[in-house]
Amino acid sequence: MHAFSSSVICLFLIIVISPTEALASEESKGTIVHIEPSVYRELMVVERMSTRCVEFSHFEGSHSCRYLGRDDYLYFDYVKAVFSAFAFLEDPQRVLIIGLGGGTIPSVMHTIYPRLAIDVAELDPAMLKVAELFFDFSQGKQIRVHIGDGRQFVKRAALQNRQYDLVILDAFEEEYTPPHMTTREFLSEISRILTPQGVFVSHKYSGLSLYDHEAVTYEAVFGEFYHLKLDSGSKLIFSMNGKYPVMDKILQQSMPLIRKFQAFHISLDDYIGELSREQDWDNTARILTDQYAPVNVLRSE
Repeated sequence: MHAFSSSVICLFLIIVISPTEALASEESKGTIVHIEPSVYRELMVVERMSTRCVEFSHFEGSHSCRYLGRDDYLYFDYVKAVFSAFAFLEDPQRVLIIGLGGGTIPSVMHTIYPRLAIDVAELDPAMLKVAELFFDFSQGKQIRVHIGDGRQFVKRAALQNRQYDLVILDAFEEEYTPPHMTTREFLSEISRILTPQGVFVSHKYSGLSLYDHEAVTYEAVFGEFYHLKLDSGSKLIFSMNGKYPVMDKILQQSMPLIRKFQAFHISLDDYIGELSREQDWDNTARILTDQYAPVNVLRSE
């Protein structure tokens, strides 16, 4: 028998971290493999166990990601859903993408539609460098990147009477689309560069109250539009100048495309089945203009 003093109690706490927890911690933290300076924001290339992502040094969250060694799998759900736009189009020839990121969208698009002429407007030359060095993105005869502001590119295209069958807006300042690319004036400029049956696809975050203002602005310019809400909280808006095809026609046009996109594990028919034209926003929200932009909305909330 050992006697213990009643006045002293010793506690020993042993914390054991399981290998699974340790791996999860490492996966969350990641390893910075490259830092690219920029006049806009410092870009970091971060690798985890199975992914490589572009992140901003002052903002949590990844803005472009790829799976290491699996180019046939796309990381973000919204990127896969963007390709639903091709079900609206009968014979696309020219595409404009505003915002390059890692270059996943134009790269996949070129693989599936090698004859498409693809223009990309990207503000930051540092992003282009990162996309080329770390995301296997490359320019060529069919893909051209134009460094500069996306809205200015659209203005020049309108002045030169250039038109596109598909325009994709995937530009972000942290959480938000750049303010000058949300207004009625900008959307009117987009409308002018769309072919008669062209489609404008815009990536939004539906959880933000700003979405109400963006939705009524789209409605003011394009009338009714299709939208697609994703589990990630992202939302895609599909807008057109002319008469919108009915769902039966969209489904019919998607049938020959399904196998093409399965090469990248994109279930095109699933996304198309979730398209809706029902109003899910506050119709009394104020329309965004060059004089009343998102910064005004956010300051008032």
